[in-house]
Amino acid sequence: MYDIIIIGGGTAGLMAAKLLSAEGKKILLLEAKGRLGGRIRRIDDFFFPAEGGAEFIHGNLKTTFNLLKEANLKKEKLKGKFCRVQKGKWTTDKDVVPHWELLIQKLKAHADDISVDDFLSKYFHAKKYDTLRKQFKKYVEGYDAANTKYTSVAAIRKEMEEQDEEQYRPVPDYFALINFLEQECLKDKATIRTNEPVKQITRNKNIEVYTDLGKYFCSKVIIAIPLGVLQCNKKEKSFIDFPAFLKDYINASKKIGNGGVIKFLTEFDEPFWLDKNFLKKKIFLHHLIFLLMKSFLHGGRSIHLNNHYLRAGLQGHPQLK
Repeated sequence: MYDIIIIGGGTAGLMAAKLLSAEGKKILLLEAKGRLGGRIRRIDDFFFPAEGGAEFIHGNLKTTFNLLKEANLKKEKLKGKFCRVQKGKWTTDKDVVPHWELLIQKLKAHADDISVDDFLSKYFHAKKYDTLRKQFKKYVEGYDAANTKYTSVAAIRKEMEEQDEEQYRPVPDYFALINFLEQECLKDKATIRTNEPVKQITRNKNIEVYTDLGKYFCSKVIIAIPLGVLQCNKKEKSFIDFPAFLKDYINASKKIGNGGVIKFLTEFDEPFWLDKNFLKKKIFLHHLIFLLMKSFLHGGRSIHLNNHYLRAGLQGHPQLK
């Protein structure tokens, strides 16, 4: 019998396990995959360990900073240039979207929280705003992998306001933070089981959590799984049969408009962006942060080690499978 069972071994589940086990609670953490970390993943298939998932710290996040300090890890500030590719043309010039400043003004002045689609229909339905609507929807769909039909315009406004904050990376990488959280949980006697996906949760006198390997009892359960798992139907492998009293929460999760993201890691023999003549301008892209392209966002750090160069690319879309 456990005090609390935590379902999901990503950062949310591990953080919950760390805090609760430190308070003396008897904790069981169940993770479906063979590793911890969720969307944080280290890949060792390149010439050095690379980030296969999360890579940046977006803004001044006190909780993350405090955790890095506790783990005796450092952070590095993101510095460099942005480059954009449009119709085969490479440039570091700012992308000018007609009426963009007006859109920002309307975002700041709008009080109610409505969807992005409803916001655009209300203020920018005229034909002269066709390009603006297309570009703003592409921003939301690409950067947030979100469906504009469901996405909160208030959330997008908050995100855009915070873009002026500094961006960071954990040093040496995010996975060092996962290792720290795991060790802290084990130090405080938490039990962690990987390769054990949860199949069903029921509630009688106690809460019962079923996996293919057994049945576990607890007083409380914390569900810290990805949105995609909550949205699974019965025919999908990751489906969890939740008790009836959670039905409203599960139905609500299916209305959230985030989709998937694929991350590309590309190794180059020669870094074309380091060629001073590449853009036919007096611009040297040694510290190229993001390369914005129509098909995907090629971002992340430019890593040079032993004549190897690595860049990361992201393709996000609400309907991405």
